[in-house]
Amino acid sequence: MMHPSTFINDLWNGNTENEIFVAMSFDDSYTSRFNDVYKPAIENIAIEGEPLKAIRVDERKSGDSIITEIIKGICHAEIVLADISSMESSEEGVNVNRNGNVMYELGLAHASKSPASVIIIKDDHEKMLFDVSSIPHFTIDFSDVESAKKEIIGIITDRIKEAETILDIKLIKFSKSMQPHELGVLKKIALCPPNHFMDFSFEVSKTRIVSNPDSKGLAGLLPHGIIQSHVVKESNFPFYSLTHRGRKLCKLLNIELAKQQ
Repeated sequence: MMHPSTFINDLWNGNTENEIFVAMSFDDSYTSRFNDVYKPAIENIAIEGEPLKAIRVDERKSGDSIITEIIKGICHAEIVLADISSMESSEEGVNVNRNGNVMYELGLAHASKSPASVIIIKDDHEKMLFDVSSIPHFTIDFSDVESAKKEIIGIITDRIKEAETILDIKLIKFSKSMQPHELGVLKKIALCPPNHFMDFSFEVSKTRIVSNPDSKGLAGLLPHGIIQSHVVKESNFPFYSLTHRGRKLCKLLNIELAKQQ
């Protein structure tokens, strides 16, 4: 099992996928909510023409532990949507039981994402934990499926716009402080067609190396999520490609992007 801070600090390079991570109870009573509301609402939204994917950790098929899958899913998602609806409560609305696993995932999301990238939803008007009650959240009536889907679409769309605005501000700030080696690497990777990866290593005296400027440039861009690395079996060196954030930075700097081959 991987500890969250190990992945966030050492293994995650800041890149995200066109995914919404849905943290919710795995109880059978919530399956229809995911299939009939969350999934179709999320997949109705697109970023740069690419539809979003609804990800629920119990649907993943890899061999990693459930905690590792949760950490990866949260970090790589554009937005984390946490359904913290109460499971049961007393008649007075006290001792509300909210799913502990979901609350744990919500904590991880707040530790690794910006506030705009975390959405909290519930279907009840019961009391919330003090630490969570002050965080903006939405109460939705899921008895009307179509109305609930429209509301979810509106919430996510607004959050994407808010997150994009924050991203634009960060990119402008980063673009003004870029070093020559970072700009050089960015221009090289921009020449790589979509869905292709770039190898920065080359052979010298039967040994593959990466030039010092390129190495510095890669090291400068990775922590900001401008580029992402890919492991290729045939190589001891990672390959690289632009992220969504990287493509936005190229457009900001008027760097021409390669077309699909």
